[in-house]
Amino acid sequence: MKSDEVTRRTNDMLELVDLAGFAKRKPGQLSGGQAQRVALARALVNKPKLLLLDEPLGALDLKLRKQMQIELKRIQSEVGITFLFVTHDQEEAMAMSDRLAVMSKGRIEQIGTPADVYDHPATEFVASFLGASNLLPGTITAQNGAQAQVTLEDGAIITVPRAVLAQIAGDKVKIGVRPEKFHVLQPGEPRPDGWNEIEAIAGVSVYLGVSRQYEMESKTGRALSVYAQNSGRQEDIPPAAPSASPGIRPTHSRSPALKSNLKESSMSQDDQSGDKSMQAFYRGMTQPRLSRQNFMRGAGAAMMAALAPQFARAETVKDWKAWWASQKPTKEFVFANWPLYIDTSTDGKDRPSIDAFEKQTGINVTYKEVIQEDAPFYAQIAPVLKSGQPSGYDMIVMTDGWYLTELLMQKFLVPIWREKVPNFDKYAAPSVKNPPYDPGNKHTMVWQSGLTGIAYNPKMTKREITSYEDLWDPAFAGHVGMFSDVQELGCAGLLKLGINPTTSTPAEWEKAAATLKEQKAKGLVRQYYDQSYINALENGDIWITMAWSGDIYQANSKGYKDLKFVVPKQGAVIWHDNMCIPVGAKNPLSALEWMNYYYTPEVAGMVEDYVNYICPVPAAKDYILNVIKDPAVANSPLVFPPQSELARVHEYYAFKNYADYMKWNNIFNPIVQS
Repeated sequence: MKSDEVTRRTNDMLELVDLAGFAKRKPGQLSGGQAQRVALARALVNKPKLLLLDEPLGALDLKLRKQMQIELKRIQSEVGITFLFVTHDQEEAMAMSDRLAVMSKGRIEQIGTPADVYDHPATEFVASFLGASNLLPGTITAQNGAQAQVTLEDGAIITVPRAVLAQIAGDKVKIGVRPEKFHVLQPGEPRPDGWNEIEAIAGVSVYLGVSRQYEMESKTGRALSVYAQNSGRQEDIPPAAPSASPGIRPTHSRSPALKSNLKESSMSQDDQSGDKSMQAFYRGMTQPRLSRQNFMRGAGAAMMAALAPQFARAETVKDWKAWWASQKPTKEFVFANWPLYIDTSTDGKDRPSIDAFEKQTGINVTYKEVIQEDAPFYAQIAPVLKSGQPSGYDMIVMTDGWYLTELLMQKFLVPIWREKVPNFDKYAAPSVKNPPYDPGNKHTMVWQSGLTGIAYNPKMTKREITSYEDLWDPAFAGHVGMFSDVQELGCAGLLKLGINPTTSTPAEWEKAAATLKEQKAKGLVRQYYDQSYINALENGDIWITMAWSGDIYQANSKGYKDLKFVVPKQGAVIWHDNMCIPVGAKNPLSALEWMNYYYTPEVAGMVEDYVNYICPVPAAKDYILNVIKDPAVANSPLVFPPQSELARVHEYYAFKNYADYMKWNNIFNPIVQS
């Protein structure tokens, strides 16, 4: 490398880590934080695709660690490469990660977003390792309608939603409660109706600044941890329990109750004791969120504690027709979408479809590309919606899957006033009408769709590919790509067996997992990929792979003309990104106006000519061909699949509840993680 290039790249890296002007300093003249930044610059200057950071902040003091956490997140965002960050500090792991993996004895216990792993721990180890938790053993004693009763070991009877229980009456469970989910009340303060109740004994109290920690004891002697946040108001500071002195045991007083209104739970199939014990993890929420950590307001004495309800549901509207009739037109519209998911001018300054909408309606559009993944975006808006507050968006775009199901189940989406969107009935493709996750399109309308099928390079495979069975062909051993997304992976296993994922059963999931494990054991799979599979296919590392249709269209456009996408004989899976209106939207009529505007051949055509996924408006094909005059897009079967292809596609399985979702994950996750 030439010396001027070395100098340029060195200076670029120093500027990136905020050390411009420090180039001539000796190591001994740098602080600990500056030395860490130099080490980071040295690692980044070679432009790696993946950077491993093994306890990089371990030697720094607490204040400097916090500063460097922020710096690392900023740098990662700017350079745009993946950081693999290894740490034993649970708080640091939560703060630094977009996706979090918890390991024990060399085995991955769980992978997910920080919010998902914290709120839905898959095993008892994860629940205990990532933050504190209280596990209350009990037995299911009754199941009536939508509710189930659990009798705890101290005889207290609590009510939980039946949908979250995978067990039946007589089975043992563990109710998991995070310390911050408790709600502390003054002695004698009346408990809210419908709250569950157990008795506890107040013990030692520790003042931690932002909160006060109490150690309590159940009637059976089980220790309970309770956190009460320090709100700064004197009346909200509970009295401390007596401190222990040498030779003197602390004085304990009887607590009136530990109360809870448990709305819903997540389940773990983990059972380290070998019996049928299960973990139901409740995410109590009633107060407005102060952060994503869901800190609760401390409100009372150590004598009383209560579990807040899991979900403080947004206000339920009983008559949506009347609600819509009461809405007044506005001239604002806030639209949250994914990056690069709408038509944009060549210079990147304009969005023609939005510009035309504003001119036609007089509505000012604030367009925000804030959705990178469904899980973190859901984690961002759900606590706000749960507290009854507006999300700040009038329309969001969510992929069909668990997080859209969560929004629907929690009634966080506004039913669409269909009379205001006549163009949907007029122009929408059959493939986007009446989806299984939202029958009748009551809450959603598709923005774009895509197919999950098979892509391959015929120069490498030496033959045409027609079936999922080809992913199991020993001739391609070591050159097969499979998806790490377990929803996609599970569907591939089901389709290989000729099972429709949409109507599949847990017994069939087990069969699909078995055939996927066999594929892995035989050494056929090179890797379980995320989006990076397309790079491996382009450079020849893999010859055949699970694939998304839009990626292959883009690869063809970039010059990789040999790559082919096929809908196998067993069919493909179709996924949908959906427009929906969150409860609390300030401009819902503007959102309806946009939906109706979008479902026209002209507007859908403008967007499609840029986006290149599967268009929900078939008539847009003629507009792209004859008006925009782009035959490459108009005639692409990846953008406008023929009806014969669409007749062979399947929808994802629509999870019925969280227990259903976790059962799928527990069956297919080990294939990717082991």
